[in-house]
Amino acid sequence: MLTNVCEIEKVVELIDEEYALFSQNLTIPHEMLARESERFRTDKHGIARCLLVMAENRQDGILVLTEGSDRAMYTAHLPNARKFLKMEQSLALSEFVDRIHSTVGDYAKRAVDGQVEGEFRMPLSAFHDASENAAYIDDLFLEMLSERPEVAHVEEDIETREIFVTLAPDYVRTEDNMELRELTQRDVDIMCAKHLLWLHGAEGEQADFSNCLLRDLNLSNRNLESAVFDGAKLVNTPLYASNISYSSFSGTRFYRCELSRMKAENAMFPDAFFHSCEIATTAYVECNFSRATFSESNVGGSMHQCCIDGTNFGNEANGRPDLIQCSEDEESWAEDMHCSPSVSM
Repeated sequence: MLTNVCEIEKVVELIDEEYALFSQNLTIPHEMLARESERFRTDKHGIARCLLVMAENRQDGILVLTEGSDRAMYTAHLPNARKFLKMEQSLALSEFVDRIHSTVGDYAKRAVDGQVEGEFRMPLSAFHDASENAAYIDDLFLEMLSERPEVAHVEEDIETREIFVTLAPDYVRTEDNMELRELTQRDVDIMCAKHLLWLHGAEGEQADFSNCLLRDLNLSNRNLESAVFDGAKLVNTPLYASNISYSSFSGTRFYRCELSRMKAENAMFPDAFFHSCEIATTAYVECNFSRATFSESNVGGSMHQCCIDGTNFGNEANGRPDLIQCSEDEESWAEDMHCSPSVSM
């Protein structure tokens, strides 16, 4: 007779005739038990991992423990087994509903906090359920997210597995872009070409993106050494594998920018803001990140002899760079680097 704490590992439902035959011959070998004899045994914690055998038209059932045998070594009659299972399923469903409601609420808040003028983008993998019902969970999540009062529209990019959230008007937070000069791809291409000439001492001019809006442009694989981006706003504008050494990004705002594999020596980022950026593989050397903020960004790579005075690296789940001989005192760092400390904006 079972007296242990039991957990039901599996439920088998037989037709009435088979159940009657099984219940009357519990001590003889049974093919059904032999197939998974190692599964229904007492574990190292003393919990009996049982098989529940039921009949189509009965409310009760039989708990079976094989302990590695092909027969029922221990059994227990379970009255109202069917009601018990329904109760267990209801509890599990209730817990699941509470959990997904909480998750949807969390991501709605993330969309509001991390928006770029009413729009928010994030990978579906951020809340992807790795179970066999992952597709169903994703669909349910997206539907529930679209029903939130903060959300006006949700769209999924099948190829990139990203979702795009458009916020409801009452939750849109706009920034004043009136003072920013919006550039086109042609504008930046010309500026980069002139900058390259300037770097080589030929005719040209230093690239100055100060107080410019760069939205959905491409600055990847460029030589931007000593360029100026102070007060600029970059939205979905990658600088992948570009050289930004000795460049100035004071107060620059980066949204959804790919910033990996850059060459970054003596670049200045005081008061910069990074949101939903990929920064995992860049090695920063002697750069100033005083009071910079990283939000929802994949922060990795390394910072060697950088200033991190007042730097906010955000959620640890998004990673941390390797900090090598970094300083948390901007004034002393500036003296060591023979440069002037930045002025807080």
